[in-house]
Order: sequence, then C-alpha cells, then structure tokens
Amino acid sequence: MYKIRSMTKSTLMIPDADISFRHGDQKYVEKLTPQLKGFLESGMLEIVDPWEIFIDLWWANLKDQPTMVKDLLAFCASRCLLQDFLGSGSQKSKQSILGRLLSKNVGRCGERKLVRRRRREGTFYHLS
Repeated sequence: MYKIRSMTKSTLMIPDADISFRHGDQKYVEKLTPQLKGFLESGMLEIVDPWEIFIDLWWANLKDQPTMVKDLLAFCASRCLLQDFLGSGSQKSKQSILGRLLSKNVGRCGERKLVRRRRREGTFYHLS
C-alpha cells in the first residue's frame, strides 16, 4: 500500500496493484491512472516513500513499544507493507532484510527516532 499526499495534506491510500514503485525510480508514474498521473505531474500530489508509511503505521499501532524484527515482519505482512523491499524469499530472508533496513536507520526515521535495544531475549526496536 502506498500513501499519496495532496497539497492540502489530505491522504489517499492506494493498493500496491495501482503503483509500481522502486525507490529512486520514477517509472511508477507510467502505471498510474491518467488522472493521478496528471495530478503528480502538476505537483498537486506526491507519492510518499513506503518506508515512511511503515514508520507512520508502526507509530500509530505500536507507539514506543519495543518490538522484535520477527514481530515487525508479521506487522508488515498483515498490512502489505514494504513488499518491494523485502522481496519474495523465505521468512528468514525477509527477516534479515528488515533487520538490516532497521539497523541502517537507527537514530533517524523522519519525525521519529528509531532506537535499538539488545536484550537477553534478542534485539528490539522502538520509535520515540
């Protein structure tokens, strides 16, 4: 699912099937309906990065609750989040990819701060 933000800051949620998005690749515009394509080209709409959507939904649902990568992966799967980033490999592969994405973003996540805590039970992440 991708979020499109309008100039008035209202938000539309659009299923993955409507947008083919690759980070840093503008080809997704060709897959949009002519109306959405026109709005994007005019600057009236912008596509928000899927990582931003993940962070927004994580905060909205889990707040600052410490969460393990395997649980965040289940969270993503239940909401069809980060599918392009996680790929189509095994659960273990997806968990490793998500763990690396989280590790690379520790300390920063837009308006939030991503915090990693290592405990006896494993590594936990939370937003603050």
